[in-house]
Amino acid sequence: MLSLIQSEFDTFLTREKCVQRLIDELPDHVEEVALQGVGHIPMLEIPGSLPAPCAPT
Repeated sequence: MLSLIQSEFDTFLTREKCVQRLIDELPDHVEEVALQGVGHIPMLEIPGSLPAPCAPT
């Protein structure tokens, strides 16, 4: 399973302006995941809460 991870309050890559077309064309096996309460750089805002592939090393 692949995931497309988005941040709820991302003002740089907004769903309406940038991401919706990508989401519409994703294959069925890609899961959309929304990170609640964070902006464009969630790995700095909530580093301990991210899935391992997204966490900073």
